[in-house]
Amino acid sequence: MTMTTTTDPTLPVASTIGSLPQLTYQLVLAFLTNRADTLTRRYDYAHENQFGTNGAYWKGRKPADTDLADVLPQLVMDDQIGPSMAREVDAQFAKDAEWDAIRNGNALPPDDDIVTALTAWHLHNDQLANAAKDVARQRFWAGRMVARVYIPDKYKEQLMTVAGQPKTLADALKLVRVKAVDPRQGGPLVDGHGDVLGYYYSYLVQITNQQPKCYIEVHTPEHVYLFLSNTGSDLQLVDEADNPFYELQRQDRGGDEYLMWHTNRDGGSALSESALMMQDRLNVVTTYMGRNDDQTGYRQFIVSNAEEPQDSTGKKVPYQMGPGVVMRLVGTPYDDVASQGDAMPRRHDPKWDVVNPLNPAEYHIPSINQWKGQVLGLLDQRWTLDTEGRSGVSGESKRQSRKPFERRVAFAAQDAGAFYSWALRAALTLAASLLGNPQQYQDITFRPKFYLDIDAANLEELKVKLLMWQGGALSLTALLEATPGVEDPKAEEERVKEGQANNPVNAARQDALQKLLDGTNPNQGGG
Repeated sequence: MTMTTTTDPTLPVASTIGSLPQLTYQLVLAFLTNRADTLTRRYDYAHENQFGTNGAYWKGRKPADTDLADVLPQLVMDDQIGPSMAREVDAQFAKDAEWDAIRNGNALPPDDDIVTALTAWHLHNDQLANAAKDVARQRFWAGRMVARVYIPDKYKEQLMTVAGQPKTLADALKLVRVKAVDPRQGGPLVDGHGDVLGYYYSYLVQITNQQPKCYIEVHTPEHVYLFLSNTGSDLQLVDEADNPFYELQRQDRGGDEYLMWHTNRDGGSALSESALMMQDRLNVVTTYMGRNDDQTGYRQFIVSNAEEPQDSTGKKVPYQMGPGVVMRLVGTPYDDVASQGDAMPRRHDPKWDVVNPLNPAEYHIPSINQWKGQVLGLLDQRWTLDTEGRSGVSGESKRQSRKPFERRVAFAAQDAGAFYSWALRAALTLAASLLGNPQQYQDITFRPKFYLDIDAANLEELKVKLLMWQGGALSLTALLEATPGVEDPKAEEERVKEGQANNPVNAARQDALQKLLDGTNPNQGGG
């Protein structure tokens, strides 16, 4: 059966947009005109904005006689998601990752020109480490890591002159940057069959006293395009350049490579709807406890069947309350009994009651602990609740309780390792293109070394399972069943098998996996 792809005849034809393929162009337009934002709520919850704009995310009681925005300062957030993300990311980077440059299966020596130039680039403003942590955070809240290697616009005029052209690899790398891309602003362009046709990146440029301009960078296997978006559905071609990886891809090195990169977290975002809802309930009960605290300096005095107090002139005054004050309550007279001479009218017996604030230990704190444990449990971090050893749980039990979290860290580090491998290779290839020969370092690959904050015994157990899988003694399905976030191990097994052949991303993951298994990747701070 022949599969055909049709295009929308109402859209501009490809000739109006340079050599950009029509289907890729339509995918870009679909992003611009139909931005279904499903990630902002998760971003907000992971970055201490759990009430939203004007309290849009608030799930507790709302005032009937005033706007919710007026009481926002009284809402209390007990954020468990942000610290959980920080713990997972920090555990992947117990210290700065290292890497080997590989040629013909062998690591290049530290004094090799390629290694020294890339090391200086890596350490420049900690840009590679910072970008790695940023994409690791994206993996947590968005379920996707996206990054970009590029040359800043400020070097454009320099590169147009002969004198401004770099002469050495080190000089060329000084012009190259790597940064994480917010998954809401860029990512893969995927067709209806799940195939990646390229990447896009949307950003705004603000010039003083002018309206901000929206630019769209589009990456295809052959070219990199820059468009100006005027109305959202109207793209104006501004610039076009070759993808420096293209000549390498023509030599059948495997899958397409780009100056942009992504990978998806198995199972999507770590922030499931359940986790978000439980964080909502935690914020609600914490807020209610705060409101209750506001009442601890007062007692509510409720009086019935009593006349309001008056001063000597008969003017009504508030009840006098406080230390050393004697209060006299006078019951209200019966309506059907008239005064007769000097006789006192028959009166009701006054009643009163004192309402005290709730006891937080009985009402609020158990609920807070329950919801907090639910949130942390979904993120495999319930073990953080007993940081001072008050529960009497043994050290072995604590180690066991950390195992699911540490599995998360180990598998997250594989994706971070794939990012390192791609970023180093992309930076090297882009620098080589500035020197006029993008194929110069085509035989160089990279193998990262990560230092994980994982308990030594738990890491050893994971190593054994991975070795059993590599040796054929453990099925891939069984291994995936032990992987956090994999909801359908069988389907994931098929996806992994299909993607293994000639795929540089999977090769990078295998390199990262191997470093978990050998002795060159010690863990730090376990226990």
